[in-house]
Amino acid sequence: MKKVLVLLLAAVALLLGACGNSQAEAKPLADIFNDIKAQVSFENITELSSSRLMGRYYGITDEMAAEFAGCINASGVSQEEIVLVKAVDERASAEIKEKLDNRYQSKLQQNKNYNPEQAAIIENCTVDQDGLYVSMIVSDKAAQIKEIYRKEAGLE
Repeated sequence: MKKVLVLLLAAVALLLGACGNSQAEAKPLADIFNDIKAQVSFENITELSSSRLMGRYYGITDEMAAEFAGCINASGVSQEEIVLVKAVDERASAEIKEKLDNRYQSKLQQNKNYNPEQAAIIENCTVDQDGLYVSMIVSDKAAQIKEIYRKEAGLE
């Protein structure tokens, strides 16, 4: 009887391992962002290449983010902004989501009165949380960018 139980537990463990989370198979976010840039044209962007920029724009620290990638439009007019973050744990993921929600709301409020065209683009975009992955994709090409991101990150 013990042998049957041990074999059954081993089979279940093997099955669970084989059906693991597809997020574990995801590419690094920097590679995903490179794939996005290869398929979508951007103008006047500054890449989010350092944790200093993540802290400055979003308040996201190295202790919260396992990895990140994205860009901000540097023109000052276009509100295009792509932020892809993988949190270190669930608590950090929730905190990152809150920080990106705050950034999103700030962008929307700043543009409602003086730049209604950009405000409309922002309103059609979202901040999304999928487990450890949190993203803010603000772009007139958001649907295309989100599709690439979700596929490459294994979120579909």
